[in-house]
Amino acid sequence: MALITQIQTLIVSFIYGICFAYLLVIQYKYLFESKLFIKILFTFLFLFDSFLIYFLLLRIINNGVFHYYFGIMLVLGYLFGYKLIYRKNVKR
Repeated sequence: MALITQIQTLIVSFIYGICFAYLLVIQYKYLFESKLFIKILFTFLFLFDSFLIYFLLLRIINNGVFHYYFGIMLVLGYLFGYKLIYRKNVKR
């Protein structure tokens, strides 16, 4: 795999981690307002759709090749995004 493709995938993984953190916080707010079956169904669909979109992005960028460092960037993006959202909510 070319170096530019790896760099693009790392950047997309980091940005997607930030977006995933934001969407997870939104989904978490609505999780407490529904019945148990709806909670389980929405959580399953949310996670399934999120990872499906991520792997479709990988398919577009680098033919679906996944390396462990893409996962690390995804987790770092999630932690960075969650920290930004948490800091934003604490200042209010």
